[in-house]
Amino acid sequence: MTLHTTGPATTASVAATATPPAGAATNGTAPAPTRTPATHTAGIQTPVTEAATQAATTETTETSTESSANAATPAVPEQVVNVAGQQGAFSRVGALLSGLPKARRVLIAGVNDGLVLGALGAARTAGRTDQVFLAGLGADQRSRCEIATDPQWIGDGAFFPDRYGQLVLPYLIDAMNGARIPRELYPRSVFLSAGTIAGHYDVSECTR
Repeated sequence: MTLHTTGPATTASVAATATPPAGAATNGTAPAPTRTPATHTAGIQTPVTEAATQAATTETTETSTESSANAATPAVPEQVVNVAGQQGAFSRVGALLSGLPKARRVLIAGVNDGLVLGALGAARTAGRTDQVFLAGLGADQRSRCEIATDPQWIGDGAFFPDRYGQLVLPYLIDAMNGARIPRELYPRSVFLSAGTIAGHYDVSECTR
């Protein structure tokens, strides 16, 4: 999870790393992936490998703040904390927001939607949703209505794990028939926002 804030005199950032989970299978419509392996020239490309399907077990958050050139407040020492899922993100972001009362804009990016939903809950509890902007990875079922209706949720990187079969099955058939197949297959990844998510998933019942 990455958090970046701006205020009158300070800039603060929070970074976290984890392996995003594969996500839950969902219903929706999107253009079927082509059988031509993707190249590494645009967007995030995720090979269909065992590593790509393992769920994250821990999330590590690293925080640091630095003063701007004309700030009188000294920099806050760098911190490293462990975040355990959505509830951990809720607690940690709540504490961060309490410690940054003058921040006017807070950008939070998470490696999975659980972390971002936890951060969103913390912002709502603190009454600061108008100052917090969010982005995530996964665009799984629990976050799609937020992406579609909440102007503070900028968007999500979507990997469509629920559609890996559309990519893999034709190659499996080729392999059964003795044909050579690529060593790695790359599914399409897209950044989904409020303006584009309806083209990939049914969000017609989502309301603000």
